[in-house]
Amino acid sequence: MISKLLSGGVIKQALLGVLALVALGMTFVMVRRVGKPQALPTAEELVGIPPALQPDSDLVGEADESETAMTGIEVDSDALKTSKMLEEVQELVSKNPQTAATVFSRWLATEE
Repeated sequence: MISKLLSGGVIKQALLGVLALVALGMTFVMVRRVGKPQALPTAEELVGIPPALQPDSDLVGEADESETAMTGIEVDSDALKTSKMLEEVQELVSKNPQTAATVFSRWLATEE
């Protein structure tokens, strides 16, 4: 009788059915685990609590001054060149107004 079961393929079909049920069961368990909502940390837990500001202070924060362009902002070369030229002209006017007047008169004379 056992040899008839083995030769007939009934055991093969039964094993295949058991494997299919195990695969479906594992899939169901995996989907249930993924579907559970997880408790997310609050913003204070992620970043930490910032220090409290002093109530009688007017100072909110300080920023360092730099000569380079800020990262993340695209500045074309013409705008950068123009702003540098403006800074140099302002410095020249504040330090030596007579020379600045001479330079301006030359610029106006060449444009006419």
